[in-house]
Amino acid sequence: MVKALLFSFALAASVNTLCAQEIIKQKQFPAVAKVAANAPKVEKSSGNLNKSRWISPVTPKFEVQNSIKVNKVNKAALRKNMWWDYSDGATGLSMAGYGAEYKTYSLGVVGPTNLTGAKIDSLSVYFLDKTKYSNVTFWIQAGTSQGLTWPKSAEAATVSVKLDPSQIEAYEEDSEGYINLKPTKIKLPTPYTIPAEGIVIGYTFTTATNAADKNDLGNYPIVTYTGNEQNGGLYLDLGDGNVYNQYSSGDGNLTLALHADVSGLSSSSVAVSSLFETVGMVNKETSLTVPVKNEGFTSVNNVSYILTVNGTKQPEQTYNFDDPSTTAVETLDGGASSAIAIAATPTQEINSYDVEITKVNGEANTSSTASKTGGVLIGLSEAAKRVSVVEESTGAWCGWCPRGHVGLSTLKKDLGDDVITLAAHVGVNTEPTQTNGVQNPDAMTTADMTNTTGDYLLFHAYFSGGSAPAAFFDRAISADPYIGTGSTSTNTAAHYGATDVVKAVQEAIPSEADFKFTAAWADDDKTSIKTDMTTTFKYDREEYPYGIFFVLSEDGMKDPNPSTTRYHYTWAQQNYYAKEFAQWYEQNYGQAFTGGEAFADADMAAYRNGKMLVADQVYDHVVVGAWAPKVQVSSSVTATNIINGYSDPFADAFMAKDQPIEWSKTLTLTSAMNKLIQNKENLSIAAILVNANNGMIVNAGQVKLGSGTGINGVTDKSDVNAKEVARYNANGQLIKAPQAGLNIIKLSNGKSIKVMVK
Repeated sequence: MVKALLFSFALAASVNTLCAQEIIKQKQFPAVAKVAANAPKVEKSSGNLNKSRWISPVTPKFEVQNSIKVNKVNKAALRKNMWWDYSDGATGLSMAGYGAEYKTYSLGVVGPTNLTGAKIDSLSVYFLDKTKYSNVTFWIQAGTSQGLTWPKSAEAATVSVKLDPSQIEAYEEDSEGYINLKPTKIKLPTPYTIPAEGIVIGYTFTTATNAADKNDLGNYPIVTYTGNEQNGGLYLDLGDGNVYNQYSSGDGNLTLALHADVSGLSSSSVAVSSLFETVGMVNKETSLTVPVKNEGFTSVNNVSYILTVNGTKQPEQTYNFDDPSTTAVETLDGGASSAIAIAATPTQEINSYDVEITKVNGEANTSSTASKTGGVLIGLSEAAKRVSVVEESTGAWCGWCPRGHVGLSTLKKDLGDDVITLAAHVGVNTEPTQTNGVQNPDAMTTADMTNTTGDYLLFHAYFSGGSAPAAFFDRAISADPYIGTGSTSTNTAAHYGATDVVKAVQEAIPSEADFKFTAAWADDDKTSIKTDMTTTFKYDREEYPYGIFFVLSEDGMKDPNPSTTRYHYTWAQQNYYAKEFAQWYEQNYGQAFTGGEAFADADMAAYRNGKMLVADQVYDHVVVGAWAPKVQVSSSVTATNIINGYSDPFADAFMAKDQPIEWSKTLTLTSAMNKLIQNKENLSIAAILVNANNGMIVNAGQVKLGSGTGINGVTDKSDVNAKEVARYNANGQLIKAPQAGLNIIKLSNGKSIKVMVK
């Protein structure tokens, strides 16, 4: 496991677990953003979309996915070797519309820039209710090299093919109320060769809208990929004479795809992406994670590379994708992204390195994007003791999520203060208003795509991969909060394994800084929290790529008025493991449900023998707030930057090895936090140190707040009586008196502190 973890953090968002998850759906569609200056003031109709209106590709919803390999990565599954689209990195499908007043749409995407000479023979896209579409026409327009070329009409495009409505694939609604889609494909009468000047591909249609019914699918005729917006992935023509680029609008990418004959085109092209900062031990071999992408059109079995460390080139090596001891994928399909693990040994504290992909399947690499890139490898002579952080996305609405409750509780039982467990509850779609007025199907919601309540939006948006339950371990690897990587599970049984993941991360990835954290209420009214931190790094560095963010969590949360009525599941935990659920499923849908049977161990017995709706569920580790700098996700959404955190006051100063950096910050509870909190006696505050150069958690600390107020900041009495015995400047030179800038003070108790002198 350790070997796999050494390179897995680059793939973390793509890791599949052994068991089914639930897709986290968007609550509503955000406003149009980053369009042309003269764009009309249109917004996507949010309406009150109920549960039956969420869509996904055709996948089994109640099946243990035991056949999926750990860390299996194959983002080109839909494309094969010749399908091309903007699905790379997508986490699901969404449906969109810009208001019932818009009935005619023309939509398009910029075609591939590396397929010149390929012959397009088919196009495809996802449609919803086939009865809502008419005048559907696919088109291809030549010419993007000098800017976007958009046809005056579909019929005037370089290629134009009208679709008979009977050809549209019908959707199916499954037992959970999800809409399952199949792509509608159309074959061109004559294959079209992609010219050197590029292409735009698109489709035009008329939809039957219904302003009186917000749930009518005719109001949402566009299906998009969500999760990884790309420039060129969605252009919109509403018939007002303008064409709008919807990149970074929150709309996603069109599901429009092309199929082409790529025989004869270059297939020996692999690009290497920017490298993550890696931490290892001096004179001990570690593993570098090198993201790669196959820009060619046939599968890549191996790549050759040259590693250069601190200016010294090493002999060319070959990485085989079909070697199970070194990789997570068997081949790198055409257009697919993955990562390779390269062994390197740091010889000093700061090591620079370059990786050049020289050959692909034994032939010279022809990548025109980037065949070479560089990075930083930190070498430590001593590692700090790591307190790990496990961040989970979950929801009361999620029937698979009970195993997450068991997983986090077991982690705390096994590891105690060596692990911090955080559960971010994610609300999904808004239910129609009921008699009790409840609309949000999770009363503990701290993250969804449109509401920054609790300031934890970025957790699920960027780390959970859009699924629940899912967990991030020190932001180094994504795995199941119960099963972990599934290494102890079989095809018929799922066993607990999350503790093994934490231990493997702690063993494989050394921490570069000690971290001490104390906190307490700053006032009797418990409106703010005073925090004190000390970071002591294990190496010298002029750059300071570190930050700290804070997370407030609560234990013992529960429904103040327990009920299992249909529309009171804002607190009641749905439970697919219950035998009662299997019986209910078979009675209602006429087929057996066996999804929960793999969880037969004693730790899951309470859920296996419990109710399908757990009304008395007690929720621990619940994230009720977070503090960090704000970041603009889009023009309409501002969220907390829990990726980089606050930089401390010494961020621009020289970072000296073994020299403590002390920092204090007072945090004020927001109205949103106070609204979520049930009992302030059960709150804990965590401070988490992150490395912005790789996104990983370096170390952390957590304090139970309880009822105590006031804080001394220094808990060691020897610090109070310590006297200054020497003073140094930022360059480590002895000085006789305070100087402007950073001063390093050596104390009589053997400790050193940093202070900023103005």
